[in-house]
Amino acid sequence: MKVAMRGVGLLGIALTILAGGCGARPAAPTASRLSSPSPAPPAIHSVYKQDYGLSPSVWWRRGSKGWAGMTSASGTIGLTTTVRRVSATWVEPHVLADDAARDAVSVWVGLSDRSTRSLVQIGVEAATHSATLYVPWRTAFYEMFPQPPVPFYTVTVRAGDTLTATVAQLTSGWYSSYRLTLRNDTTGAQFATTQQAFYINPTEGDIIVEKPKPRVGDVALPNFSPVHFTVCSFNGQRIARFRLTKIDMVAKHHHIAVASIPGADGASFTVWRTGP
Repeated sequence: MKVAMRGVGLLGIALTILAGGCGARPAAPTASRLSSPSPAPPAIHSVYKQDYGLSPSVWWRRGSKGWAGMTSASGTIGLTTTVRRVSATWVEPHVLADDAARDAVSVWVGLSDRSTRSLVQIGVEAATHSATLYVPWRTAFYEMFPQPPVPFYTVTVRAGDTLTATVAQLTSGWYSSYRLTLRNDTTGAQFATTQQAFYINPTEGDIIVEKPKPRVGDVALPNFSPVHFTVCSFNGQRIARFRLTKIDMVAKHHHIAVASIPGADGASFTVWRTGP
């Protein structure tokens, strides 16, 4: 459907190292070990109909090399068919790096256009590198893909912080405009920007945990504590009102991160790290 899109982690690390001479205030490093063992993930169903039986809003299920989470499939049940606004709240996960030279995981919300493979997104990436002794560095970013990501440092993020992100389309047409916001509910810090894009007409909302894909080379997916998404909405309505596609991350025929079905409130779900 869509592809993983980014190398913010390495960019964030590079900019963080340079930030000392530029007055920027990057996020402080956090502990590289999980604070507690992760709870067991939900059973992985081999047939999406089993999910459908538990949650009528889940219409499809698919695997992805880089994404795990929830996306709108084809609009709401009996309502509008296009998503113009997406919002979600999550607790920034703890990250445990392995022996890979580069690890990265990002959490974000966005609006996507399958026809042009375009994406408008905002979120946070946690990246580790052997040069930083595998201590995670977190970089807040927004991206108007296929343009490169833009990191910002007015919102610093630590593991355990509660974050809320929103992307809203303001105008449509050849030149459409978008309002992207990220708020650290724990510290009160907030970032907002209005961006214009040429010929992007998104139809889907995305709430995603991603293994970023750098423009050069590759990164590994680190172990991370479960990412609990709450207050998830498309067009201001709980996501269970929509026909959803549940996305699980797959590598070499193994699930490495899976998403739960929506919770009883219709506005929450969880992504677990599962495989090697």
